[in-house]
Amino acid sequence: MKKQEPKTDFNFSYADLEQLGDKADELMERDATELVNYGVDADYRDDVAAKTQALKDYPTDEELLGHVTEATEKKDIAADALRVSIRGMMVRVKQVFKPGSATYKGFGTASLDELTDSDLVRCGNRVVRLATEHLADLAPKGVTPAVIGLLGTAVTGLDDKIDVQDTAIRTRNESTQVRVEMANVLYDIIVELFDFGKDYWYTRNEAKYNDYIIYDTPGGGANPPTSSTFEGNVPAGTTVNVLSDVHAASVVEVTNNGTIDFLVCISTAMAVPCMMGTTVNPGKTVTLGGPSASPSSGSFLNITNNHPMIEAVYSVTVSG
Repeated sequence: MKKQEPKTDFNFSYADLEQLGDKADELMERDATELVNYGVDADYRDDVAAKTQALKDYPTDEELLGHVTEATEKKDIAADALRVSIRGMMVRVKQVFKPGSATYKGFGTASLDELTDSDLVRCGNRVVRLATEHLADLAPKGVTPAVIGLLGTAVTGLDDKIDVQDTAIRTRNESTQVRVEMANVLYDIIVELFDFGKDYWYTRNEAKYNDYIIYDTPGGGANPPTSSTFEGNVPAGTTVNVLSDVHAASVVEVTNNGTIDFLVCISTAMAVPCMMGTTVNPGKTVTLGGPSASPSSGSFLNITNNHPMIEAVYSVTVSG
């Protein structure tokens, strides 16, 4: 069974949570005498401070996305370089073997521009093998072991860049899960601490009681009443159901935190591919529902990733 994607238990940014951790430290120092009866001692305070600092020190999604983007750009450059090398070889092959011949077709470069990165690597290796096999015939057209070697280097270059990109994407996806888990642990202990503070100051000091309110909502509860945020990934070539109870009055904000676009839609069935969905480009947010959005029927929020290789990464905030 696939592990369920973790979701944040709070409805504000990581930066706000880090500042809340700092505030917790200040309140523990100020109210050390009052809070000690709840088990809030020096070790408790050190634990909150350590968890807050750990979240601050953990790589942000923006910098990890930068690594993915850089790796993708380098991979694309390597792919272009390999295509140039293959074309350079095939223009020589064409002078020796007719394009309609079995030998020429065996090189398999007819759809070079449409090949995926992995298929392009496979094609490059094939061209290297066949060029080596037919070296004697191709030599008069300038094909040498050195020329074939340069082509092989281009193949290896793309192969390596694909691995680097895959590692960057995997690291980012794994870091997303770790970051959510770290943040939720910190949030839980802050909620506990602030409950202690509110309990103590409830009938003693209104101003100090208010210092322990996390959300500026009626009751100052630990969880906002009408909004929730979810984060997760959509494997390549699949559709996932993010929410199954989207109400007509709900406002849903969908953010693309990945490097490829994806489709989002509200459907009448769970995990049905979004054929006419809204495209969400990397780094962009779209809003579904609400008075300013196009009307749609259904209650299942689905996301479709049509990319053949790369996972899509999203966050969804639903209000109402």
